[in-house]
This record gives sequence, structure tokens and C-alpha cells, in this order.
Amino acid sequence: MTDVEKEQLEARIQTIADEWILCLGLQWWHILFYYHRDSGAYIESGEDLTAGSKAHTSASWAYLDAAIHFNLSGLIAYTDAELEVVIIHEYMH
Repeated sequence: MTDVEKEQLEARIQTIADEWILCLGLQWWHILFYYHRDSGAYIESGEDLTAGSKAHTSASWAYLDAAIHFNLSGLIAYTDAELEVVIIHEYMH
């Protein structure tokens, strides 16, 4: 994945995430996005993850904090509709 492809994918994810945050009532949460270019770094970012995993979330409901990690190498070929499914799924955690 080139730097340009990485930046474009991050922008696509952010655009979709911004569209859904209000719809899902998450505007009060502090949500950080982490973008991992390679699957190895992504796997190290969580517990019991496999290379096939596309994203994972850790959240603290008491503090309204969350972190969503994206495995960009697994998402590069996804359409916007497929990315939307992943993002909404992670928001639901």
C-alpha cells in the first residue's frame, strides 16, 4: 500500500464515520481512530486478533472513551458500502 492509498483509505473511513456518529448518538463520546498499514502491527494492537480481522474496538463506557483500530491492508479493496458495514459494526461495540 502506497502512502497515497493509505491517505485515501483513511479519508474514506473518516468521511463514513463522520456521517454515522450523529445518527448513532455517539457525538458525546471521545473516539480515536488508529490506522495500521500492515497486519502485523494491527494484530499487536489487540488481544486474540487474526490477520483476517478488519477492525477492533476497545471502549470505556464509564468515561465515554473508545479506540477503533483499522487493519488497512485488509480494507484496501473494500467499497464504501463495505467500509460502512465495518464502521457501523465497530461503533456498535
